Amino acid sequence: MHPLASFRKILNRFTKPITFKLWLVNIIFQRIFRLNSNYKWMIHFTSIVSGEIIIGKNVWISFASSGGCYIQGSNELYLVIILSLHQV
Repeated sequence: MHPLASFRKILNRFTKPITFKLWLVNIIFQRIFRLNSNYKWMIHFTSIVSGEIIIGKNVWISFASSGGCYIQGSNELYLVIILSLHQV
């Protein structure tokens, strides 16, 4: 086992459900380079978000992991994930 493997597992648990590598890059772009810095939740470093957007619980995961998106909330955009309890 690689000596850093256990360290990586600990970091991935800390940043779950986003991998540590993506979490770190997103933090650098959003907090240091100030890209999409006016939003409290994490946004993928290749995405652009503008306008007033109100998100529901756990929607930030989609913003953090989906790259290359352009989301514009010109009149307030509400995003909610609706989970289905039905099994197919």
